[in-house]
Amino acid sequence: MKYECHHFPFKYRPSAVSAALFVLSIVGCGTTQQQASSRTAKEVPRALIARPCVPLQQKAVTGAPVAMLVQVASISSPIEQPLRPWLDHHAVETHNLAGILVEQGTPAIAPWGECVDAGCSALREAKLRVHVQSLPANSSAPAVLEVEIESPNAAPKRAIVQAGNQAPTLADLTSAAGESIVVTPYYLFDPKKDSLDLLHACISRDAEHKR
Repeated sequence: MKYECHHFPFKYRPSAVSAALFVLSIVGCGTTQQQASSRTAKEVPRALIARPCVPLQQKAVTGAPVAMLVQVASISSPIEQPLRPWLDHHAVETHNLAGILVEQGTPAIAPWGECVDAGCSALREAKLRVHVQSLPANSSAPAVLEVEIESPNAAPKRAIVQAGNQAPTLADLTSAAGESIVVTPYYLFDPKKDSLDLLHACISRDAEHKR
């Protein structure tokens, strides 16, 4: 499995699609427990997450999804419900932000930094695993995702979440006080490369808008 790491916003490369994985990580790649350092609240990056991508939603009318890009975010900002409209208008303090290209029946894995204390002032190296047993039958059906965080010398944390296309949901994957894990699937349609290009354009637009 090939890992690709980028500063936010991620840069999508068509040649990397065959690896079935691309990662956007604010804290960097492979942060080890020895490398983890204390950070003040002012040092935590803020990002727009779970943003809608209307051009990709419009593509959904063409048929059933063939894959999905699953965004997983570790945040420390207080959040409000309903989650989707609140995130549409608020940047959040983001410790980890990963986008994983998930194919049906094949788990996808990315590096992850697991929070080890309240406020996530330190991180330890972990792996993020996302699996979808079967893709939704159509664009309006929800996806059932298995999400797991695995770190050395600790029991894996697992959660089953159900979410619709581009609909964020919370996953019970953390024991650190003040941390929330938000999972958002983005359905991809044939041709898959075109779907990824549309999603990349949306993320680049949102990054420019935040500046």
